[in-house]
Amino acid sequence: MKMYDHEDTNLYVSTNGILSLLSGTISYQDGELPLESTQSEGYGFFPDNDIFAFFDDLYVKQGSHHGVYYKIINDNSINDNIIIIEYIMTAAKGNDASHFTLEYSARHPGMFIIKYYYIQDSGSSATVGA
Repeated sequence: MKMYDHEDTNLYVSTNGILSLLSGTISYQDGELPLESTQSEGYGFFPDNDIFAFFDDLYVKQGSHHGVYYKIINDNSINDNIIIIEYIMTAAKGNDASHFTLEYSARHPGMFIIKYYYIQDSGSSATVGA
């Protein structure tokens, strides 16, 4: 996978809506971009290569179908590998699940497609960007 000027075979998927290369993060408190790792407790460390698909304090609601799921599609007919990461998570401040996917195609390095199906409170508490 390629992101900015970096390429790696390891991908780190945060339960809080962050996709990273090279290393992951356990940060849960979002804010205005660019985020600095020293802004406040809960920010933690952010790797240099992140996609904030929907960065918020998200969690899996017990007894539900919530989670982070992935699918890898190897399409030899068009010489492509596609990764789809699906989030169905609830924000710590709410009850409704947000549902979004992030898609990456090896044929289009550095490009990500993020689809938002349902976002709690119109995403007012999340950080989105790269």
